[in-house]
Amino acid sequence: MEVKINFNIDSSLTSDDIIIHITAAKDSAQLQKLLDDIQKLSKTKSSLIGFKNNEIYILPVQDITLFYSHDKKCYCQAHNDVYTIKKKLYELEEILDKNQFIRISNSHIINISFIKNFDLNYTGNILIKLLNGDTLNVSKRRISSILKFLKER
Repeated sequence: MEVKINFNIDSSLTSDDIIIHITAAKDSAQLQKLLDDIQKLSKTKSSLIGFKNNEIYILPVQDITLFYSHDKKCYCQAHNDVYTIKKKLYELEEILDKNQFIRISNSHIINISFIKNFDLNYTGNILIKLLNGDTLNVSKRRISSILKFLKER
C-alpha cells in the first residue's frame, strides 16, 4: 500500500479542529489499521492533571516516568516527585500513546523513554531498570507483550 499525504491549511477552522479525508481504492485490513491508529491518536493526551499537597499540577505526559496504583489510588512519577492522578490505570492505558507507554503489570505503566535497560538474567522474569535507578518486575502475564515490544524495536 502506497500512502500519499496532502494537507491544506484552512483558517476558517478553529485552532483545535483537524479534518481528515481518506480516499482508498478498496477497504482493507491496512486501511482499517490506519483508521484505528488515527482514532487512537486523536484520543491521546499531551498533558494530565496531577495533585500534590492540595495543589494542582499540569503534567506534560512526556515528562512522566511511570504510573502506578497502590491502595486503590493511582499515582504518577515525574521530575522525581509523585502526584495523585484521578484516572485509573486502565483509563490511562486507553489514552496514552502506545508507542510511548507500556503496561508491565496490573499496577504499573511505564514511559519507554525512561528505561535504562531490560535485565533478562532471571529465569522466566524480566526486570526493567529505569534511568532514575528504580527497578520494576514485569508480571508473568505481560512478558509476551514485552518481548513482542522488544522485537518491534
